[in-house]
Amino acid sequence: MKKDDFDPKYYGRRFGGVEHMSDLSFGVEGLSQPEIDVSNIKAVMERVSLYFQRCDEEFQEPGVAGMCLWLGITTERWKSWVDGAEFNATHRIFCERVMTLLESRLEEQMVQGKINPVTAMFLLKSQHGYIDTPQPKKAQKRQVIKEMPVNDILKLISKK
Repeated sequence: MKKDDFDPKYYGRRFGGVEHMSDLSFGVEGLSQPEIDVSNIKAVMERVSLYFQRCDEEFQEPGVAGMCLWLGITTERWKSWVDGAEFNATHRIFCERVMTLLESRLEEQMVQGKINPVTAMFLLKSQHGYIDTPQPKKAQKRQVIKEMPVNDILKLISKK
């Protein structure tokens, strides 16, 4: 089966009279995209922009795997772009910005209660390098008050 054999409209579903794509059909639409020259940063930028536009239109959450599907690459290859192991600095800088956009969106949705915090934390850890670090407990400073006779306290007060 070739990429052109997929028909995204076949997998559509309807909500309130408006047809939206199912998660599967959205992925199939990504598979159906014509190949691009991924060494051309402008072509990559256009395809990523199209991916984000389609995510908004179809109420889909953008993610690394879905974006890679639309680019026609693996997530491992994407990571190599982010790390700067493939192509030049232009790809790395663009990829870092895209990752920051995805990270920012996750954080905002979590804080606004639009996404389960457990899910958001999983994605932030697995895709954006977040780690759990135990916070040391702050030691409470206790003021030690010595018992003093009243006469000694009066002497201290009168010296001031």
